[in-house]
Amino acid sequence: VVTTGTDTDTIEKIKLATCAVAEKVKQLDGMESGGEIASERVGNHSVSYVQNPTAQLSDDAKFRRVAKLYLWGTGLMFAGVNCENAA
Repeated sequence: VVTTGTDTDTIEKIKLATCAVAEKVKQLDGMESGGEIASERVGNHSVSYVQNPTAQLSDDAKFRRVAKLYLWGTGLMFAGVNCENAA
């Protein structure tokens, strides 16, 4: 619910982050188990995959990475542990 005093800028960032994560889910669902196909040949079947530095990341890490593009600095990416104040 948007009321007087609602931070509409943060709400917009949440919407953009939600869409970015949904697009990443769709992208990951469409990939083959070996990753994104760069090229494929039919005769003597051969498949080459894109070499991607983020390929080794878990799906959750990939989702956090795209959400962070929009939510960084809002306080919404806080994981619940503040190492700076830990004794």
